[in-house]
Amino acid sequence: YWMRVNSLFALRHAGFDEPVYDYRFHQKSLTAQDEELGITRGRERLMIFDDFRRDFYLSPAIWIIEEDESPSGRVRQAAEQLRARLRAAGHLLYDPRRYGLDALPRLWAPLIHARLTSQPAEAAPPPGGFNGLRALIATGDDPLPADISEAWDLGIALGGAGKLPRLERDYQGWLGARDVAAAFACLDIRAKENHLRRIEAEVEDTPAPTLRASVVICTYRYNERLANAIRSVIQQSMPRAEYEILVVNNNPANTAVAGLVDQLRAASFREHPGLLRLIVCPIPGLSAARNAGLAEAKGEVICFLDDDAAAEPDWLERICAAFARHPEAGVVGGPITLKIPEPRPGALRPGWEKYWSELRTGHTAYTELRYWWEFPWGANWSARRKALLAIGGFRTRYGRCGNNYWGGEEMAAANLIQRAGFKIGFEPAARVLHDVDPGRFTYAHVRRTMTAGELVNYLLQRDLYIPMETTLGAAIARTLFSYGIDPALEAPLPVRLWDMLARKSAHVRLLRLQLADHRARLRPPAVREPLCQEPRR
Repeated sequence: YWMRVNSLFALRHAGFDEPVYDYRFHQKSLTAQDEELGITRGRERLMIFDDFRRDFYLSPAIWIIEEDESPSGRVRQAAEQLRARLRAAGHLLYDPRRYGLDALPRLWAPLIHARLTSQPAEAAPPPGGFNGLRALIATGDDPLPADISEAWDLGIALGGAGKLPRLERDYQGWLGARDVAAAFACLDIRAKENHLRRIEAEVEDTPAPTLRASVVICTYRYNERLANAIRSVIQQSMPRAEYEILVVNNNPANTAVAGLVDQLRAASFREHPGLLRLIVCPIPGLSAARNAGLAEAKGEVICFLDDDAAAEPDWLERICAAFARHPEAGVVGGPITLKIPEPRPGALRPGWEKYWSELRTGHTAYTELRYWWEFPWGANWSARRKALLAIGGFRTRYGRCGNNYWGGEEMAAANLIQRAGFKIGFEPAARVLHDVDPGRFTYAHVRRTMTAGELVNYLLQRDLYIPMETTLGAAIARTLFSYGIDPALEAPLPVRLWDMLARKSAHVRLLRLQLADHRARLRPPAVREPLCQEPRR
C-alpha cells in the first residue's frame, strides 16, 4: 500500500518521535509464520514487480478526446487544455487514420477515452469494445445527473463546486476536479491502476502457451533489411505451425510495414495466416514495442530479432532446444556476427565491431552466465514468456527511441530475471547476422555509441539493476588521469588518439550526469516544517 502511495505522491515523516501505536508479536502473527507462508521468499518477487509498477506509472497512455457535437466555448477550451496537458506529459492522441484500436496490444498500452460535455445528463454511452478507461467530463454549470450509463467508468466535474451526487455503481463515481490538470492526473492514475491489475492478473495466472516460440521483430522503418529479417524467420527449420512471427510497427505513420506483412502472409502463411501478425505500438521506444510483442505472444519462448538482422535457418530450433534442455534458464542469447560491407568502411576499425552490436565469445557449448557483463544483448536475445512476465516486461526508461543510441533494456531485464530465480544462458550455435545500413559506419556513430554506453551503464547502476561500480570519485579520476584507450582496437596512432579523446568526452558526459545526481541528493526537501506537531490522542 505504502509503495503505491509513494509511487504517486510524496510521503513525509511526522514531526515527532513518540510512539503512537504498539506492535504485538506472537506465535500466530504473520511474521512468526514467515517460513511456512514464504513471506521472505516472495519479497524479492514483489520488489521486482514494484520496480515495474514505478516504471509503468511514468509511461505514456493513449488518449481519445471527444467533445459535444456543438461544443460550447468552455468545452472547447477544456478539451484544448487537456490535449496540451497530455502532450506536455509525453502522452499520445489516438489517430484513427493511421491504425485501428484492434491493432493495439492487449497490455502495456493503457487507453483513455474522455468525452467533454456541458450537458452530462444527455451524454450518450461510449462505443462498446473499448479496452480502456472511459470517463465523462462535465464542464458546464448544469446539475450533475445521479445516473449515467454504466459504460462510463467514472464522471469528473470540472470546478468541483457543490455537492456531488452519488452514483449507484461502485467505483463509478462523480469526482470533483479543480481544473484540467487535476482531471488529467486523476484519469492518468486511474487508467494505469486499472491496466496494472490486468497485467498482474496475467502474471499471476499466465495463460498456457499454444506455440513453441514467438519471434518478435520491432521496427520503426520500412526497407529491404526488414523484409530480409522476416524472411529469415519464415525459412526456419522448425515446422511452421509451431511458431509465430509478430512484427511490431513502432511508427504508425509508416503504413508500408502493414503492406509488407500482408504480402509475406499471403505468400508464405496461407495455411496459417494467424502466425504472421502485425501489432501497432504508437508509444515510442524499443522497450514499449517489445512489451507490445510480449503482450500478444502465444509462444513458450519469445525471441527478439532486430529489424536489420537475419537468423540462420536453425536459429529458432537451437534457441528452443537450449530452453528445453535447461528448464531453469530464463534468458538465452547467441552470437551476433556483423556483416562487413565491401569495401570495408574506413570507420570500421578492427576492434570496433562491438559498436555495431557484434557479440562474439569464446564459448563452444551452452554456457550458464553468472555476471552481468557476460549477458547477451540486442539482436539475438530470447526469454521464457513467464520469466519476462514475472518482472513486468522491459523498463520503458531504457531502450532505443527513434534514432537515438540508448539501450540497456535487455541488461536490466536479464538482471531482474536472474533476481527472480532464473538462469542466464548463452547458446553459441544460435547465430544471427547483423546487416547494418552502410550509412551508420561513421566515426560519429562510434562516438555516440561509446558515450551512450558509458551513460547507460551508470544509469543501470544508479537504478540498482547492476552493482554500483562507477562512483563519483572513480569517474573524476578516470576523466582526469586515465588514458582510456581501448586495448582491443587495432589501428594507427591517429585513430587510437581519436579513440582516447572520444572516450574522454564520454567520461566528461558521465561526470556531468553524476554531479547533477549528487546535487539533486543534496537538495533540501520540499517541505521543511513538520507536517504534524502533536501526536494524535
